[in-house]
Amino acid sequence: MRFIANGMLGGLGKTLRMLGINCTFFSGPEEKLIITARQEGRTVLTRNTKLRGKEGVIFIKGLKVIDQLRELDKKLSIREEFRPLSRCLICNVEIIPIEKVEVKDRVPYYTFLHFEKFYSCPICQRIYWDGSHKKQMEQRIKRIIDALD
Repeated sequence: MRFIANGMLGGLGKTLRMLGINCTFFSGPEEKLIITARQEGRTVLTRNTKLRGKEGVIFIKGLKVIDQLRELDKKLSIREEFRPLSRCLICNVEIIPIEKVEVKDRVPYYTFLHFEKFYSCPICQRIYWDGSHKKQMEQRIKRIIDALD
């Protein structure tokens, strides 16, 4: 599954990335959005009523992210594709494991001392690790998945 979300669905797009779903963002004219989606093999996610009913477009009614996720899951069973925390939240590419020694000068000293597993985005080089922020995100993911049932 590959999506492209317009500006009206930024929260949904970010949440999809957190859940491991490939989702890019787009801002610009509707015609260009449709063209970009087709070129990249993506399905458009939008709340723009002008795009409702167009081929390759999923119109999302919900205002809250959880309602939007329910809609999308009902239409496409997206939960089967969830791979939480596997994508860079900035670049949308899959993160990869990186050796601890390679992050020594790229993370806070305390972090380097107290964590063993690190991951990196091959595009932006952002470093991820299993800190408290990950635990908070895992709790949020659990709440989302529970709310989809």
